[in-house]
Amino acid sequence: MSQTPASDKRRFFAAAIVAAVAVLAVVGVWWLAGPATPPGTGSPSREARVVAQGLLPAQAPGAGFPLASELATGERAPVIDSFLTDRLQQTFEDMLLEATGDGEAQDAAALKQRLLRLTPRYFSAELQARAVAMLERYVDYRQALGQLAAPTDPGDPAAMRIALQARQRVRQQHFTPEEYDALFGSDERLDQFTLARLDVERQTGLSDAQKRAALQTAELALSPEQRTQRADAVAYAGVQSQTAAFDSANVSPQERFSQRSAQYGNEAATRLSQLDTDDRQWQSSLDQYAQARTALGTGTPTNEQTQALTQLRQKLFTPEQQLRVEPGLQLRALNQR
Repeated sequence: MSQTPASDKRRFFAAAIVAAVAVLAVVGVWWLAGPATPPGTGSPSREARVVAQGLLPAQAPGAGFPLASELATGERAPVIDSFLTDRLQQTFEDMLLEATGDGEAQDAAALKQRLLRLTPRYFSAELQARAVAMLERYVDYRQALGQLAAPTDPGDPAAMRIALQARQRVRQQHFTPEEYDALFGSDERLDQFTLARLDVERQTGLSDAQKRAALQTAELALSPEQRTQRADAVAYAGVQSQTAAFDSANVSPQERFSQRSAQYGNEAATRLSQLDTDDRQWQSSLDQYAQARTALGTGTPTNEQTQALTQLRQKLFTPEQQLRVEPGLQLRALNQR
């Protein structure tokens, strides 16, 4: 059976992926607009975040826009219970991923029903009623988010600021200040750093050293965890770029290990070698499955054909991987256009 996809195992750089969630949402990436695109597929909504322009987090002191609770009280509201934690948004996204993992198009009502059935798996009994109520609003919020116009120029701080402010207004319409901060507070600090970075890059009168100093100052507004995420994001992007160059030049495994070991150390080089192997296995399994589907043609498959395809899918992929097969194939199709 195939191993877990390479991108799913890149846990030591996982913070890089989290860092870009906010900006990708601004430009219209959201689950209900189409089939889900979960982690591990190399999809635009996850792995592409690592190299997206908004990956570098965001907040310059005194710049941008305040959090919802700051508008109401002048200070950030603390987390007040075990439900409103900084993991809440990721939990909701994980549930959306599972609910849409089969790739079937569904309207908001159908999706809410799926989420209702999943709630006991993600929340304790005492929190389920609150989770269901907020999940319904979260689905509505994601639908509204999909209607927002993308920034006219993602590299323009002014255009990005307008888009982020529009998204903030949508969030405020669907959530209380306390809910807002639990769901989006971390994202918005990352957004602010993104805006600061764009502002700095546009200042042609600054030297490279001055730009680095300005970014270091902007980083002070981030939490220690977010600063670690940014460092991991930069490292991850470098690894991705290096791996792509290796692939393009057909560099041997031995040479890859030698170069990576010199740059990142033996332990990281060993893990990256395993990721290369895992990725080849994942791509090979996708190849086999795609060929089997193509062989069925465009007509409605018979029960026997459907059963054979299901058996092949179970043979090639783990249960976790099976959730990523359709998005992986969809990404391939997009890349081939």
